[in-house]
Amino acid sequence: MKSILLTFLYTFFTFRSIEVIDSQAQCIHTEIRQLTFSSKNHELDNNDNFSYDDKLICYDTRGTYGSGIENCFTIEIVEVSSGKEYLIYAPDKLRMGTQPAPGIGAVSFHPAQYSVVFIHGPEIEDLSKIGIDIGGIYAKNNRRGLIVDFELFNGKICNKVLSWVDYRFTDCKTGIPLGAHSGGTHRHEFSMDGLRIGCTYDDFLHTSYGRTIAFFEPFNNQLFNAKYYFSVILKPTPIERAKLGDLVRAYGDSWINKNGTLRGFIGCVKVDRGFDDFLFLAEIPRNVDIKTAYPGDCENYPTPPQNIRLFRMFDRWSSGIVRGSPDGQRLAFLAKDKKGKTQIFLVDIGNVEENRNKVTVFQLTNLEKGVEDNVRWHPSGSFVFSVSDGAIVAISVDKGENFGKSFILSPIYKKNKPYGIAISRNGKYLAFNRRTPTYNSYGGRVFDSSGKDFSQIFILSLPGELFK
Repeated sequence: MKSILLTFLYTFFTFRSIEVIDSQAQCIHTEIRQLTFSSKNHELDNNDNFSYDDKLICYDTRGTYGSGIENCFTIEIVEVSSGKEYLIYAPDKLRMGTQPAPGIGAVSFHPAQYSVVFIHGPEIEDLSKIGIDIGGIYAKNNRRGLIVDFELFNGKICNKVLSWVDYRFTDCKTGIPLGAHSGGTHRHEFSMDGLRIGCTYDDFLHTSYGRTIAFFEPFNNQLFNAKYYFSVILKPTPIERAKLGDLVRAYGDSWINKNGTLRGFIGCVKVDRGFDDFLFLAEIPRNVDIKTAYPGDCENYPTPPQNIRLFRMFDRWSSGIVRGSPDGQRLAFLAKDKKGKTQIFLVDIGNVEENRNKVTVFQLTNLEKGVEDNVRWHPSGSFVFSVSDGAIVAISVDKGENFGKSFILSPIYKKNKPYGIAISRNGKYLAFNRRTPTYNSYGGRVFDSSGKDFSQIFILSLPGELFK
């Protein structure tokens, strides 16, 4: 009770410090409640954290006992109505220090069932082993995806089923099996129809190649111990061999439309002055035969299947996780305005068959302090959300006089700013992370492994009269 009271007082007095972050922005009264209070981090990580019915939120606990995903020990969910936390997954064996394993995190929900997907590094076979091969250590290019299906019945997690998303294989003697990969996958994201999974990819055998993006499709006959068939979406060019216009890295990706045929991303390109990041769109038609992809070998990097097309959408520096509107007709991303501030920009993508040189780019926000978190869409398609100067803001994307109008939904948190925004599927709630004072059962203040306040989850109720 003492810890809850102290947290309430802290939040209350912070709320009193509202300022105007933009001369045209309108302050909206909202209800904000702290959902989690336990002595651990609750990282949302800009993922699809709400369950299909909005009753649960998933998170990982990285940073609680050691830095990063490599020292994350649990994947968990919290009940939105009660704040009750449940353990979904914890590996049987853990190793910390300079040779950590397995490393888990970056969890997302399936769009139609109680199923979560997340990063899982190498399993530990023998803790007594003195010499540990690099293949047994967590790394960006040494991880894959794990799915946990479960049921919640009478306040208990029941009927858990674990399955691997992808098959990882790095033995050069026999070659890489079709549908497998020789690296690490990350930020696994279901398409809204649940049929495809997108991710980023880092290769283990070819470290001169930068990060790229990839996708999975279900495989009728189980591929070894994995449920999905893997393929890269694009093959990057090693930096030392890059020519003008070559893509050397891809990241910040997400599905743009509901059926998973468009994936937006940020691509790092060789330009006259060096390298720069731009907005791209990948078209992956449903009839693409993923089995035409080449998984690579010890001499050759993987190649994508036939008939994937890439479009460069914007010729200025771009950033953030690219997000598609609910109808799949617009992209939201981050770029610099004329003053050098990071703002939200929109692209009307229209029909992907049209000439990409004719796309229209709009600067949506003109906030005095710019924005400082990734963009999320409201299910109505009328608003996007981000953080500006420590406050959560909603921005109207409706064409006409309200285009770009900003609404301040939270206090301006000068310290421990909110981040990791996630929007409920029904559009009624916004969840976010914020580091906040946390107390144990004795009333003593506790901190994570870095000496910082624990990251907790907060729920902001979106006003129904505005967000319909």
